[in-house]
Amino acid sequence: DVYVLKLDTKIKGYYKPINPNTKFPENDYNIRPLQMMNNEVAAYKLSEVLGGNFSGLVPETNIRDYEGTLGSIQAEVIKEYDPNDVTMDQFDNRHLKAAAIFDYISGSLDRHLDNFIIDKNMKMNLIDNGLSFPEHLEGDSLYVHASDIIDSTFFSSEKQIIDDEDLIPIVKLMESKNSLGMDKYLSPVALESMRK
Repeated sequence: DVYVLKLDTKIKGYYKPINPNTKFPENDYNIRPLQMMNNEVAAYKLSEVLGGNFSGLVPETNIRDYEGTLGSIQAEVIKEYDPNDVTMDQFDNRHLKAAAIFDYISGSLDRHLDNFIIDKNMKMNLIDNGLSFPEHLEGDSLYVHASDIIDSTFFSSEKQIIDDEDLIPIVKLMESKNSLGMDKYLSPVALESMRK
């Protein structure tokens, strides 16, 4: 369930309360409701730690208690364009690269056309990051499934978005920071997997 809340600052936010009764499919990713809430916040924190073109890629997200129930709340982004009506060539290549690299680093397992918003500046805003930072995937190496999703969402046969050179500064940054400030939200296993 997702609720629209008006915050004290008069900014609207999307609130997702933890639902312990959430059912997962048989081939689940072993990401439970509490971890999904933490992942939403960790994705925002990661985009800010990476900085540059990554900063602001995920709308501000925090944990909030609303009427006695914990949940994640994400600042509203106004949708200007429908992802089905735009082509990759209309995006600033820097933003497209940042989105693809971010989803690879965070191991996003749920990126599709309904899970990003295109704002008035033709910038992608990545939402619904609960199914990220997996610790393992059954029968698959970590992040293989995530990279398949990224390929189908951000890549086309005519244009490759990411080159090896794009990853070098990110690798250096991740090597220089121990937990990236996200050890409050992610398990040691998920952090280590992300750093690899």
